[in-house]
Amino acid sequence: MPAAQPAATAKAKTSGRSPWRPWLLWAVAIATLAAIGSIKIPNYVTGEATIAARVNARDRLTMPRAGMIRIRVERNSEVALGDVIAEIDSPELAQQIAAAELGLEQAAGGLQAAEQNLVLAQTRWNASQQETAIARGRARDRQTDLRALSSGSGLPRSRQIQQEQAALEQEIRALHSQIASGQSEIAAAANEMTELIRQLDHKRQVYDERYKLVDREVLSANHPMVEGLRTEILDLERRIQAAKDRQQTQQHGIAETHQ
Repeated sequence: MPAAQPAATAKAKTSGRSPWRPWLLWAVAIATLAAIGSIKIPNYVTGEATIAARVNARDRLTMPRAGMIRIRVERNSEVALGDVIAEIDSPELAQQIAAAELGLEQAAGGLQAAEQNLVLAQTRWNASQQETAIARGRARDRQTDLRALSSGSGLPRSRQIQQEQAALEQEIRALHSQIASGQSEIAAAANEMTELIRQLDHKRQVYDERYKLVDREVLSANHPMVEGLRTEILDLERRIQAAKDRQQTQQHGIAETHQ
C-alpha cells in the first residue's frame, strides 16, 4: 500500500496545464490577424475599355462610377479579341441614362410643337401674301379707272361723276389699308418664324448637352443610346436648315410684293 502513493503523486503532477498556454494562443491569434491585414485588397472597380497589348506589363482600369462587378473569366485564363472580361452594374449610371432619355423625349416633343407652329405661320403667311396680291391688283384696276374717268374727253363734271370719283378714291384708300394690313401680317409671320428658328436652335443645344452627358458615361461608340442621339441631332440640324431656307424664301416674296 505505501508503494502506490508515489505513482498517484506523479499522475497528479502530469495532468496540470502549463501557465504559458493562454499567452501562446493570444500570440498565434495576433500573428494571424497581422498576416491577414498585410494582404492588399483592391478598393476600386474596373469598367469596359480597350487595352493595348503590352509585353510583361499590366494595365489597370478605373470606373468613374461605383457599381457591382461580375467577372466573366477565370483567373490567369486566356482571352480572345472581343471577349467580355467583366461587367459592372451601376445604378447611378443607369439613372443618368434614364434622365438623358427623358430629356431627349422632352426635347423631341418641344421640337414637334415648334414645327407645328412653323407650319401654321407658313400657312398664314401664304394666305396673307395672296390677299395682298389680290388687293394690289384691285387697287391698280381702280386707279386705272379713276385716271380714265378724270381724263376722259367730253365727260361733264357733274355731281354723279364727282360721287363716283369719291367712291373710287375711298375704295382705293380701303385697298391701301388692306395692303398695309397684309404687310403687317407678313411681318408678324416672319417674326414668328424667326422666333421658331431660335427655339429650334435651342433644341439643338439641348440635344448636344444630352449627347455630352451620355458620352461622359464611358459608353461604347455603337451603344443604341449614342447612335439614336446622333441620328436625332443630324435630323434636327436638317430641319433647322430647312426652316431657315423657308424664311429666306418668304423675305424674297415680301421684297417682290413691295415692287
